[in-house]
Amino acid sequence: MLSRLSVRNIVLIDRAEAEFSPGLNVITGETGAGKSTLRSALHLALGGRADTGLIRKNCDRAEAIACFSIDASVKVREYLAEKEIELDPSEELTLRRVLFRNKPARAYVNDTPVSAGVLAGIGALITEICGQFDDSELRSPRGFREILDQLLPDKTVRSAVQEAYNDYKSAVRALETEKNAIESALKERDYAAHVFAELDSLAPEPGEEAILAQKRAKMQALEKNAVLLQAALKQIEGDYHTGGTENLLIELIKNLSAVEKDFPEEIPHITDALSAALEAAGIASAELSKLNAATAFDAGELERAEERLFALRAAARKFRVSADELPRLRAEFSEKLERADRGEARLIEAEKKLQTQRNEYEAKAEILSQARRLAAAPAAQTVTAQLAALKMENARFEIALEPETEPTSYGADRVIFKIAVNPGAELTPLHISASGGELSRVTLAVKCALAGADPGRTLIFDEIDRGVGGATASAVGAKLKEAADRTGQAIAITHSPQVAAKGDSHFHIVKHTGEAEAVSVITRLTGEKRTEEIARMLSGEKITESGRAAAEALLG
Repeated sequence: MLSRLSVRNIVLIDRAEAEFSPGLNVITGETGAGKSTLRSALHLALGGRADTGLIRKNCDRAEAIACFSIDASVKVREYLAEKEIELDPSEELTLRRVLFRNKPARAYVNDTPVSAGVLAGIGALITEICGQFDDSELRSPRGFREILDQLLPDKTVRSAVQEAYNDYKSAVRALETEKNAIESALKERDYAAHVFAELDSLAPEPGEEAILAQKRAKMQALEKNAVLLQAALKQIEGDYHTGGTENLLIELIKNLSAVEKDFPEEIPHITDALSAALEAAGIASAELSKLNAATAFDAGELERAEERLFALRAAARKFRVSADELPRLRAEFSEKLERADRGEARLIEAEKKLQTQRNEYEAKAEILSQARRLAAAPAAQTVTAQLAALKMENARFEIALEPETEPTSYGADRVIFKIAVNPGAELTPLHISASGGELSRVTLAVKCALAGADPGRTLIFDEIDRGVGGATASAVGAKLKEAADRTGQAIAITHSPQVAAKGDSHFHIVKHTGEAEAVSVITRLTGEKRTEEIARMLSGEKITESGRAAAEALLG
């Protein structure tokens, strides 16, 4: 329920506040006084378009604040929780919108900054604006469907159809993906076969490049050491072509021994030293031989490791991946070949899954259609009865279900509201054939018929009584009162004294024109002031005694 609306610097309103009550609240005033400004302010607070043209002349900002008592509204509290907005159970829900002339508008829920979309989401749950020129539910088949679905005793059938539709669309996308993948695979099959054959022949293993590189480095180090050790052993032992250290020492000892007789004291010392060196050379030669044997490597193995490493790296360069990615690339091309070779079987499987999802969707959509058909006839009868009470005694109202050609998220039905106003006239779609006045009364009839199906929402009627008077206006007022009593609250902007007299609370807007500017003021009317306002609405500019008497009669 809307408990309070505060307006600051919007169009003609400088500063105004209205505290609304349960039941029917009526707002009256002369044309141009500012009644529509209140509606614009409320629309703004409910997430409507941020139009800077609403900002009052010579002001830099405007503000609209709407306070609601939501009490046990589970839907609203769930929505707030979803948006992570905290609200104490005893706290009012305050929606605030601030317009600036030179910067973006701001929106708040209980002082928490939010987007205008969040305000609109909340507003859709707690209010509904109805008027001749609104883009209301009664102006499109989508609106017709939403109204009918409010009457379904089991709301889960609608959500079940939505889920089945989502699954069906997922299956459609999966089939399309499979078709595209198969088509692509067939186009690339020859290339895929060539690449796979090359990679399969290479048979790369994960991490193989690092293992081979490490092995190669180790073997290269062994090769270098072996060359040095062989050279050292050759220098000691010699070979067929060159004499080594041992041969040189033997030759020296031999030559010195030949002159020992001439140097009997000196030569023995020298030959003894050379003999010791020869013995040490023999020991070194033996140790080097052992070390050579211990560090021997297979040159062929090094060659094979290098060939394998170079082959992996060449393939990686060719296919523009790292060597470690070659096994993955091989698997990818294997999958492409499999998809191309087994494409038909995979396509059949995807088509079967799609058909299964389609069958499941159609089964759940039929359950929803049956529920709609069961709800449609009694709802149409109730609306027809409401129309009769609104002085449209000859009107016939029907809710028709026409099949959709393709699956939709809302089921298999296109819901059409049809009406025939005159006797013998053909039933035609409401959104095409109804005049503004007729549509207003049908809107009111539908709201009265459905008021119990969606309690707790504040209904806002903007001049829904336009173009009617006398007994019809009285009937409209009675139905507005009925709708307000059934939903908890309604607000009616009206030019009709018959409607105004039905209000539980009466607000009057008057425009005061000064030398510099015009200002609109809103006032709650009670007692004699209310009688005078209704008398003005009946009599015109000059209130007559008969007008006062008629006003008192309307007020009872």
